[in-house]
Amino acid sequence: DAIEGIGMELEHPVLKRVSKDMVDRLHEGKSFSEVVAMHPKVFNEMFVGLVKVAEESGKLPSTLQQLAAYLEKADRLQRRIKAMAAYPVFIGIFFIVVCLIMTLFILPQFTDIFSGFGSDLPVFTRLVFSVNQFFVDNFLMLVIGTAIVVSGLVFYGKTPTGSYRKDQLKLSMPYAGSCLKKYILARFCRSMAIMVQSGVPISNALEICAQATGNQLLKRNVLGAREMIMTGNRIAASLEKSGIFPGLIVRMVGVGEDSGQLPEVLNNVSELYEDQVEVSIMTSMALFEPMVIIVFGAFILILILAIYMPIFSVSMSVK
Repeated sequence: DAIEGIGMELEHPVLKRVSKDMVDRLHEGKSFSEVVAMHPKVFNEMFVGLVKVAEESGKLPSTLQQLAAYLEKADRLQRRIKAMAAYPVFIGIFFIVVCLIMTLFILPQFTDIFSGFGSDLPVFTRLVFSVNQFFVDNFLMLVIGTAIVVSGLVFYGKTPTGSYRKDQLKLSMPYAGSCLKKYILARFCRSMAIMVQSGVPISNALEICAQATGNQLLKRNVLGAREMIMTGNRIAASLEKSGIFPGLIVRMVGVGEDSGQLPEVLNNVSELYEDQVEVSIMTSMALFEPMVIIVFGAFILILILAIYMPIFSVSMSVK
């Protein structure tokens, strides 16, 4: 009845169909966890695992509340990132459009005009016009070549090896890699906290949370740490040996193990990293805007100099 009532209020067509299918399956006698597992595109592995444990322990309401809080926090952080990035992205797109208009339509007209002057153009102007003419003459080939390269990289990134290399490259990028790593670790810690608090065994929780990270490099290290834990090693020591987790997480997990407050400690670490990610993104977006303006101004300055230098040369020769 609850799912049917929720489904009636949903506007998203896919979720509406999913809720109807869930109601039908429940009427057939399947359990809630089995019904949820039938829709992996809507309910991820962590959701399914927690619901299954909650059904067995009789803690379904509290577990669903924890999941709701987790998803709301993740969604709130993503919306903040999108809101902060909206204006700089708009400026960047506007810059690209203006550059294309100048390159494809305006500069070629000045090239035709200056070709009738009957005098040698300045070296700087000839250089700019030559580069622009090459871009105009080969525009279609450049677009096709770029599309082929991008498509190849996307296809390679979907393979197991390519996906691992891509995620490894993401984390090794200066500044952005550190910010992304903190975001992934925050999500990992939050997921682990919910699963441990709900009574999921550590080995199962690590296996599920490794999938939830969304990064193949971190996933491999988490699964490696899981193997060490299953052979009798402490959680903190196993995470430290994996080599991917910062000292802060290792020390805090050790404190949580000793005090029996691992979920609370993981939640605190997640809060800390989420705050650091938000501050880093705010700083990056604040710096991105003036950088785009500087690059845009430099590009326009080059074009203006290339256009006006021949005019000044002709004026001087007339005098």
